[in-house]
Amino acid sequence: MHSKLFLLSLLLLLSCGGTKTIVIPEAKPLPDWVNNPHINHPKSIYLVAVGVAQSKFEAESKAYEGIARVFGVDVNSKETLTTHVSETGVGANSELSKTAKMVNQLNVKTGQKVLNTQIEASYLDTRSGNYYVLATLHKVRTSEVYVAQVNENKSQIDKWLTLFEQENDQITKLGYLTKAKSLIDLTNYLKQPLKVLGYYGTDIDLTNTDKKVEEKRQALLASTKVYVHSNEGTASVNDAILKSITNQGLRVTSNEQEAYISVFYTFSAKEINIGQKNGTKFALWDLSIDIKRSKNNASFGVYSKTNRAGQMNIDAAKKRAIYEATKDISTHFGSFFTNKVFN
Repeated sequence: MHSKLFLLSLLLLLSCGGTKTIVIPEAKPLPDWVNNPHINHPKSIYLVAVGVAQSKFEAESKAYEGIARVFGVDVNSKETLTTHVSETGVGANSELSKTAKMVNQLNVKTGQKVLNTQIEASYLDTRSGNYYVLATLHKVRTSEVYVAQVNENKSQIDKWLTLFEQENDQITKLGYLTKAKSLIDLTNYLKQPLKVLGYYGTDIDLTNTDKKVEEKRQALLASTKVYVHSNEGTASVNDAILKSITNQGLRVTSNEQEAYISVFYTFSAKEINIGQKNGTKFALWDLSIDIKRSKNNASFGVYSKTNRAGQMNIDAAKKRAIYEATKDISTHFGSFFTNKVFN
């Protein structure tokens, strides 16, 4: 009896419930600027880019990247802010860092916001879940900033060249020329964005200055002799150090008395036991390169590196250690040398 009443009640509920209609909100059209980003920002005045992504942050990043791509500046990995500043030994408040930052912003790979870029509008498409972001850059205002920086750099380069002429010490003279050359290289990167922005003034051309500085620098480097010596090392390590020095245009001498710079290095690779169970043998290698001014024995700095190399026997492990040390010297020692000696 109870079960019949339950079924009857269930049928009544189902018959009275009816059906529900799902209302899908009408999709709003995308803003005009999504497909026509110049609609409110004329090409003659603005650079524009639209970024699209599932998050607003990523859409903004893509819009910034789009502006950077318009400039088409191909910045070498060695010329980005971090590397260039570290290799030339300049700090955050140096004469080079401001320009280096500008150049780094133009490199798409860094993902940074280009100078004077503004986010003008953003829109969330509820159907797709995509965010649309419009980024703009005012051409004239931005070119004015770049030109002002070029002129500031030219003034600084002239100051370094004046100090170069007044200085008698060979190493210090090379320091002024090295910094001037670095700032010229960075400034030359600003020529491409200025062309994109419609600026073709001849006042930004540093070709003649660049040629003059590089000729003086190469001549001075060729007459700067370096003495390399060791009481504990290998032929491979020695050759790697010599190559790093001569690649910079410096001369190596076997006469310590005529050298401006003395380089003393030690290298060792010794077996270590780290409890390995698979039969692998390890060699701990240690490299130290001390760079000094010959006339007073003052140290410019010490380049040092320690690591371990593993192979199936100790002889192979030691050979591997030598290989790793020479590769490290070839990759990093040259920039360390320039940083410490000429800045």
